[in-house]
Amino acid sequence: MKKHQVTALAASTLATFLIFLLSYCAPAAYSGDISALFGEYFRPSLQMEGELHLFVSRSDSPPISDSVAASRKPTQALEEGINAYNRRIFRRAIIDFNFFISAMPDHRHCMEARLYLAISHLANGEDAEAKKILKDLVQNGSKHELATNAQWYLALALLKERNVQEARPLLKAVVANKSSSFQNKATELLGKLP
Repeated sequence: MKKHQVTALAASTLATFLIFLLSYCAPAAYSGDISALFGEYFRPSLQMEGELHLFVSRSDSPPISDSVAASRKPTQALEEGINAYNRRIFRRAIIDFNFFISAMPDHRHCMEARLYLAISHLANGEDAEAKKILKDLVQNGSKHELATNAQWYLALALLKERNVQEARPLLKAVVANKSSSFQNKATELLGKLP
C-alpha cells in the first residue's frame, strides 16, 4: 500500500471514530420517544384550582347512577364532576362536566369546567376530544387565566402524537406567562425537545 493510501485510510478511520464518539457522547435534547414525554409530564391535578374548588362537596358519597344524574341540577352536576375528578374517576367527571356545560354554557365556571373536562379526556386516553376542547379554549379563552393551562395540556397532547412543531410555540407561550403554574415545567420540557 502506498503512503498516501495509508494516510487516507487512517484519516477516514479517524473521522469515522470521531463521528461515532461525538454522536455517542454529545448530549442529546431527548433521546427517547417524544410521545413518552406526555407520560412524564402529564399529571391531572388532584385538586381543582381557581374558584371552581368552591363547589367541592365535603361529603364522601359514592358516584351517582346515570338515571339519578339525569334528574339533578346543573350546578349539582358540576359539584359531582369536581368530586369525581378529584377522586380520579374521570369517566364520571366527563359525564358530569358535559351535563353542566350543555345546561349552562354561559355560567361563570364554564371555562374551568371545560378545561377539567379536557384533562379528564386526556386521562382517559381520549386525545382527539381533549384536543378539540383545548384548542377552542386556547383560541377563544386568550383573555381568561385558564388559557395558559389549556396551552400546557394541548402541548402535552401534541407531544403524545410526536407533533413537536405545534407543541413548541404553545410551550413558549406558557414560559412567557410569568404567573403560570406550569412555567418551570414548560421551560424544562422545551429543553428536552429536539
